[in-house]
Amino acid sequence: MKNLGGTVPNRIDDMIGEAANAQLHSPEIVIGYVMIFNIENDAVSPKYGSTWAEVAKNRLMSLSGRRPPAWATGMIEDFVLVKVKFGSMASIVSTSQPFTDFFDTIVEQVAHRNPNAIPRAGC
Repeated sequence: MKNLGGTVPNRIDDMIGEAANAQLHSPEIVIGYVMIFNIENDAVSPKYGSTWAEVAKNRLMSLSGRRPPAWATGMIEDFVLVKVKFGSMASIVSTSQPFTDFFDTIVEQVAHRNPNAIPRAGC
């Protein structure tokens, strides 16, 4: 990830393409996306005026929130951007949201689109 100016847009394009391919075969599919971002090489993009991690987060945010009936191809239901440091003591620095919130959104959308997929309490 030495060239974040090329890497970030390419990974976003990859995500859009992968999501669109899956959605063409199964439009009701629920997609969650986890991006792990090494912040050791992060820098401010003069073009965008923020770090590349923030650029990635903002683009993922604009591509998430896919809900019926507006099921735009190439969008995703939710994401988590995980900022990590891969030094001698690798660690998670922060996440764009708690993983529990991310998985709650995914499960909620699966249950909404496929009512028989998740057993209800008491059934």
